[in-house]
Amino acid sequence: MVVLLTLALVVTGGLLAWPQVRGWWLYQRTTARILDVLPSARPDGNVDLAIIYEYELPTPVKPGERSWVLGWRIGDAFFRQIPDPVVEPERIEQVTAQLLDADSPDRRLRQVFFAANDPEGTAFILDETAATPANRLQIGVVLMGIGLLAGFYAWRRGAES
Repeated sequence: MVVLLTLALVVTGGLLAWPQVRGWWLYQRTTARILDVLPSARPDGNVDLAIIYEYELPTPVKPGERSWVLGWRIGDAFFRQIPDPVVEPERIEQVTAQLLDADSPDRRLRQVFFAANDPEGTAFILDETAATPANRLQIGVVLMGIGLLAGFYAWRRGAES
């Protein structure tokens, strides 16, 4: 019974954590700085937020030069590109302040993910506008850890008998 519980916890945790692990494995990363958040009204009363950021290409086009690129694409927790995030009107100021981090003159830095063969065409940052944060990776790792600890405990207990 404990073996099945251990296996279920490890598999569930692995399935929860897999999209994040896969995204970090497949994509190159660099640092971006959010420049602006542009709201635009939708017919349903909500607001689209276009997030504009800049990032430096990790490999310069010409040696000794730095290449900065503007980006605007957003990705979800599964590392798939999505349209601009939709936010309720009452949350616009909170989300914008969080993204721009108005208290810091340097603004908080984000990770940009991109395919190595097309850094300008595939770059995106992860969506941070959701009302509840996506913490699939943390939950998955905790479930796998609990499952492995339970399995180790059951194995040690069985070895003592």
